[in-house]
Amino acid sequence: MNTPTLGFEIVSLTIETIDGKSGIDIRNIYDEINIFENIMMPCMSGNILIRDAIGLADRLNFDGSEYIRVNIIKDSKLLNADFQMSFNRRFVIYKVSNRSSITQNSERYILHFVSEEFLLSQQKKIRINFKGTHSDMVVSILKDYLGLQYTTPQIGSIQPSTGVYEWVSPNISPFEAIDYLTTRAISTDGLSDYVFWQSPIGYNFRPLSELMKENGFVNITFGAKNLPENSYDSNKSRYVSELYGARDLKIVSQFNHSENIRSGVYAGKFIGFDTLTRTIYNRKINYEDIYKLTSEHANKFSNNYKILNKEYNTSDQQYDSRITLYPFETPRANNQHLKSSNDSETTNYIDDTENYVLQRRLIFANLMQKRLKISMPGNFQYSVGMMLNLNVPKNNNIENLETGGDKTLNGKYILTSLRHVIRFDSHETLLEVATDSTNYGAN
Repeated sequence: MNTPTLGFEIVSLTIETIDGKSGIDIRNIYDEINIFENIMMPCMSGNILIRDAIGLADRLNFDGSEYIRVNIIKDSKLLNADFQMSFNRRFVIYKVSNRSSITQNSERYILHFVSEEFLLSQQKKIRINFKGTHSDMVVSILKDYLGLQYTTPQIGSIQPSTGVYEWVSPNISPFEAIDYLTTRAISTDGLSDYVFWQSPIGYNFRPLSELMKENGFVNITFGAKNLPENSYDSNKSRYVSELYGARDLKIVSQFNHSENIRSGVYAGKFIGFDTLTRTIYNRKINYEDIYKLTSEHANKFSNNYKILNKEYNTSDQQYDSRITLYPFETPRANNQHLKSSNDSETTNYIDDTENYVLQRRLIFANLMQKRLKISMPGNFQYSVGMMLNLNVPKNNNIENLETGGDKTLNGKYILTSLRHVIRFDSHETLLEVATDSTNYGAN
């Protein structure tokens, strides 16, 4: 009877030419493969460390015309197909670095690769007047300028944004244009919290508030592993326990009151000016104004601890903590002179900067104040944007998990970045997670 393992099989690891008709198998000459995903980056990327004794660098130009095909199957010997996972993608090789000799007949170097759309985006500029929602503009750019369609793994999940706008792209690349739109898109909850990233299902454009509402994809465990089992079903349970059992945990950041004040997490002030209507606008914004816009968060309580200063004011009452001065156009909507003039269309498409400039900074600064890094057995089921449930042991002592573990860290987190590290005999997945709220204390 076979025991489930955490092994993997590299079905294909080949370098292909631009015509795709020929390939060179490099499964026997690589030392390490790294594959990256990040919710703040538009494209998946990676690198591979090559130990070359076959003259590969002499046979190929490595000038941007080569591709690498990565096809890896996890646990192909496991009888239950529920747990069978794979990674199969083609990337373009864009850089060679750290090339050095090992012996007289061999050398070592790193090949860097990225999704094809990244380089295509650098080769194009957008000069067009867009009208519509920000999400519609993003889809238009993906389809018309990057040649993608609504099929996996091209375009993944696109969440519609609110409001109708007009925007003239100022001769910038497609991904630069999408980044501009992402920072301005408003969700149905009224939040400026959209993110744009690539995952194995394709390119995604979604607000954090919607991602946070999803149930946790899996419970990350910190208990004992490798316990003896005597049946296939119990071996299957052991397999699942090992697959989702953390090997190591590092707290990247947990709380920084000073940085939160400077970033305007607790409170800030937006000062808008419109040169056309000669209007000055002041708006005070605090943590609760943003937090209450959606009824569902990752965890039960907010991160606003309402700390008193020596003047007996709480942090969310100090609106001078961060002041943002920015142009805005909202007064034009009701300006009778503009409506009756030949420029009446100006009043139809308003850039409402008072709704996103300061708020977006608050949202993401709050999210990134509590971050953890977790080392996991290699698992291609993980993808950035997923929600994960953590029950963290206190002081690295798993015996206290039964009594609640570390209540300051437990809860639901969003997976913000990951790295697959694949060597000849191992596959490890490194996760970085963050959360916008806590289950500790009644704030």
